[in-house]
Amino acid sequence: MASPRDQEAFDIVQDLLDRTDEAFFAADMPVLASTLHLPYHFGVGSSVIRIETYEELVAAFDWYRTYVTDLGATNCKRTCLKAKFKTQDVIIATFDLTFFDGDGKVVLAAEPSETVAMYLGLEWRFCTSDSKTKIDTDFEKPVRDEMNKARKR
Repeated sequence: MASPRDQEAFDIVQDLLDRTDEAFFAADMPVLASTLHLPYHFGVGSSVIRIETYEELVAAFDWYRTYVTDLGATNCKRTCLKAKFKTQDVIIATFDLTFFDGDGKVVLAAEPSETVAMYLGLEWRFCTSDSKTKIDTDFEKPVRDEMNKARKR
Protein backbone atom coordinates (compact mmCIF):
# COMPACT_ATOMS: atom_id res chain seq x y z
CA MET A 1 0.00 0.00 0.00
CA ALA A 2 1.32 3.42 -0.96
CA SER A 3 2.05 5.95 1.73
CA PRO A 4 -0.13 9.08 1.76
CA ARG A 5 2.84 11.06 0.41
CA ASP A 6 3.38 8.58 -2.46
CA GLN A 7 -0.35 8.68 -3.22
CA GLU A 8 -0.17 12.48 -3.38
CA ALA A 9 2.73 12.25 -5.86
CA PHE A 10 0.80 9.67 -7.91
CA ASP A 11 -2.32 11.87 -8.01
CA ILE A 12 -0.33 14.95 -9.10
CA VAL A 13 1.35 13.05 -11.94
CA GLN A 14 -1.86 11.35 -13.10
CA ASP A 15 -3.61 14.73 -13.23
CA LEU A 16 -0.81 16.13 -15.41
CA LEU A 17 -0.90 13.03 -17.64
CA ASP A 18 -4.69 13.30 -18.04
CA ARG A 19 -4.45 16.98 -19.00
CA THR A 20 -1.69 16.13 -21.48
CA ASP A 21 -3.86 13.39 -23.05
CA GLU A 22 -6.86 15.69 -23.42
CA ALA A 23 -4.77 18.38 -25.10
CA PHE A 24 -2.65 16.15 -27.37
CA PHE A 25 -5.19 15.04 -29.99
CA ALA A 26 -7.27 18.21 -29.60
CA ALA A 27 -4.12 20.14 -30.58
CA ASP A 28 -4.87 22.40 -27.62
CA MET A 29 -1.37 23.76 -27.30
CA PRO A 30 -2.08 26.28 -24.50
CA VAL A 31 -3.34 23.43 -22.28
CA LEU A 32 -0.50 21.12 -23.31
CA ALA A 33 2.01 23.90 -22.66
CA SER A 34 0.50 24.44 -19.19
CA THR A 35 1.61 20.91 -18.24
CA LEU A 36 5.22 21.38 -19.38
CA HIS A 37 8.11 23.53 -18.24
CA LEU A 38 10.37 25.04 -20.88
CA PRO A 39 13.04 24.07 -21.58
CA TYR A 40 11.48 20.62 -21.80
CA HIS A 41 13.44 17.47 -22.56
CA PHE A 42 11.30 15.16 -24.67
CA GLY A 43 12.62 11.67 -25.33
CA VAL A 44 11.10 9.20 -27.77
CA GLY A 45 12.90 5.98 -28.52
CA SER A 46 16.63 6.76 -28.54
CA SER A 47 16.18 10.47 -29.39
CA VAL A 48 16.02 13.33 -26.90
CA ILE A 49 14.84 16.75 -28.01
CA ARG A 50 15.36 19.91 -25.95
CA ILE A 51 12.37 22.17 -26.53
CA GLU A 52 13.11 25.74 -25.51
CA THR A 53 10.26 27.87 -26.87
CA TYR A 54 6.51 27.66 -27.25
CA GLU A 55 6.95 27.67 -31.04
CA GLU A 56 9.31 24.69 -30.82
CA LEU A 57 6.81 22.92 -28.57
CA VAL A 58 4.05 23.43 -31.13
CA ALA A 59 6.30 22.19 -33.96
CA ALA A 60 7.50 19.10 -32.07
CA PHE A 61 4.08 18.00 -30.87
CA ASP A 62 2.43 18.75 -34.22
CA TRP A 63 4.94 16.42 -35.87
CA TYR A 64 4.43 13.72 -33.22
CA ARG A 65 0.62 14.00 -33.41
CA THR A 66 0.73 13.78 -37.22
CA TYR A 67 2.99 10.72 -37.01
CA VAL A 68 0.68 8.76 -34.68
CA THR A 69 -2.45 9.94 -36.52
CA ASP A 70 -0.98 8.60 -39.77
CA LEU A 71 -0.63 5.24 -37.97
CA GLY A 72 -4.37 5.35 -37.25
CA ALA A 73 -4.34 6.67 -33.68
CA THR A 74 -7.25 8.86 -32.64
CA ASN A 75 -6.63 9.01 -28.90
CA CYS A 76 -4.14 8.06 -26.24
CA LYS A 77 -3.93 7.21 -22.57
CA ARG A 78 -1.05 7.90 -20.24
CA THR A 79 -1.28 5.97 -16.99
CA CYS A 80 0.88 6.63 -13.96
CA LEU A 81 2.37 3.37 -12.68
CA LYS A 82 4.30 4.78 -9.74
CA ALA A 83 5.38 8.14 -8.41
CA LYS A 84 7.52 9.26 -5.54
CA PHE A 85 8.65 12.60 -4.17
CA LYS A 86 12.40 13.00 -4.62
CA THR A 87 12.29 16.34 -2.81
CA GLN A 88 9.44 18.53 -1.63
CA ASP A 89 9.01 19.97 -5.13
CA VAL A 90 10.30 17.18 -7.41
CA ILE A 91 8.46 13.97 -8.32
CA ILE A 92 10.02 11.07 -10.20
CA ALA A 93 7.40 8.90 -11.90
CA THR A 94 6.91 5.98 -14.26
CA PHE A 95 4.02 5.90 -16.72
CA ASP A 96 2.68 3.97 -19.70
CA LEU A 97 1.54 5.64 -22.91
CA THR A 98 -0.73 3.81 -25.34
CA PHE A 99 -2.24 5.10 -28.59
CA PHE A 100 -5.62 3.74 -29.76
CA ASP A 101 -7.63 3.87 -32.98
CA GLY A 102 -11.32 4.81 -33.11
CA ASP A 103 -12.34 1.24 -32.26
CA GLY A 104 -10.16 1.16 -29.16
CA LYS A 105 -7.56 -1.10 -30.75
CA VAL A 106 -3.96 -0.48 -29.69
CA VAL A 107 -2.03 1.25 -32.48
CA LEU A 108 1.18 2.00 -30.60
CA ALA A 109 2.12 1.00 -27.06
CA ALA A 110 5.06 2.05 -24.95
CA GLU A 111 7.04 0.29 -22.33
CA PRO A 112 7.11 1.98 -18.92
CA SER A 113 8.57 5.46 -19.35
CA GLU A 114 10.10 7.95 -16.95
CA THR A 115 9.10 11.52 -16.21
CA VAL A 116 10.05 14.26 -13.78
CA ALA A 117 7.52 16.78 -12.49
CA MET A 118 8.51 19.91 -10.59
CA TYR A 119 6.53 22.40 -8.56
CA LEU A 120 7.30 25.72 -10.20
CA GLY A 121 5.74 28.81 -8.74
CA LEU A 122 2.13 27.88 -8.18
CA GLU A 123 1.78 24.69 -10.21
CA TRP A 124 3.25 21.33 -11.10
CA ARG A 125 4.75 20.82 -14.56
CA PHE A 126 6.66 18.10 -16.35
CA CYS A 127 10.30 19.02 -17.04
CA THR A 128 11.31 15.88 -18.87
CA SER A 129 9.72 12.73 -20.19
CA ASP A 130 11.46 9.74 -21.66
CA SER A 131 8.90 7.78 -23.65
CA LYS A 132 9.92 4.27 -24.61
CA THR A 133 7.56 4.39 -27.59
CA LYS A 134 8.92 2.22 -30.36
CA ILE A 135 8.47 4.24 -33.53
CA ASP A 136 9.59 3.08 -36.95
CA THR A 137 11.09 6.34 -38.10
CA ASP A 138 13.89 8.71 -37.29
CA PHE A 139 12.22 10.94 -34.74
CA GLU A 140 14.98 13.40 -34.07
CA LYS A 141 15.72 14.80 -37.55
CA PRO A 142 12.16 15.63 -38.67
CA VAL A 143 11.27 17.12 -35.29
CA ARG A 144 14.43 19.22 -35.25
CA ASP A 145 13.67 20.33 -38.83
CA GLU A 146 10.19 21.48 -37.78
CA MET A 147 11.58 23.21 -34.69
CA ASN A 148 14.18 25.02 -36.83
CA LYS A 149 11.42 26.23 -39.17
CA ALA A 150 9.49 27.50 -36.15
CA ARG A 151 12.55 29.44 -34.95
CA LYS A 152 12.80 31.24 -38.30
CA ARG A 153 9.18 32.43 -38.30
